[in-house]
Amino acid sequence: MVRNSAQEELRLAAQARGEADHVLSRLIDSRLATERRLRDTGRPDPLKVLTGSSALDRAIATTREIIRRMDDLLGELRDESPAPENSREPAALADFIKEAPSQPLLTPVTTSP
Repeated sequence: MVRNSAQEELRLAAQARGEADHVLSRLIDSRLATERRLRDTGRPDPLKVLTGSSALDRAIATTREIIRRMDDLLGELRDESPAPENSREPAALADFIKEAPSQPLLTPVTTSP
């Protein structure tokens, strides 16, 4: 099967979006583990004390912004992409892209000072 460039862009964008969700999930897990360790040892996060947010908080916020931009890109690519032709699975990619959330998959986590 030969894919046109728009279909390939959609596939790659959807794949990258999935990877970004995985990264976000790992960052959130790491933040929870770090906060638990700091709490158990009775130590504060020095960066969070100084700035109000930890390095992981900032990484999570940045990753969420990247995901938001990826969702915008997926929407643009979806609008520009022609329907797949002569494919054994003609709707598989298109269905996945249509179902790609326009909102973040994970709810925002806020931290209290």
